[in-house]
Amino acid sequence: MLLPDARADVLSLVKSLDNIIDATEAITKDFLIQKPCFPEPYHKDLLHLTTNSLNQLTTYYLQHVLFLAKHTLYLPILITSTFMSMKQIY
Repeated sequence: MLLPDARADVLSLVKSLDNIIDATEAITKDFLIQKPCFPEPYHKDLLHLTTNSLNQLTTYYLQHVLFLAKHTLYLPILITSTFMSMKQIY
């Protein structure tokens, strides 16, 4: 159950989180289908970029969970669904 004064904030966060998940899924599918080959000199930089992106995404998800935990009574469901989404990305 959402607190009345937090509904707009919660809805905005949920929408933005969903947009990020959708974009990440689309990009991942593109990479899986196209299977691009990057030259060897770029491997280290691409690995660093990917690792940093995943770390930032994880932090963003956890911040959403903590914010939403303050404004909802469905914390166990929220945590489960968030980590299931993260599992799909990884």
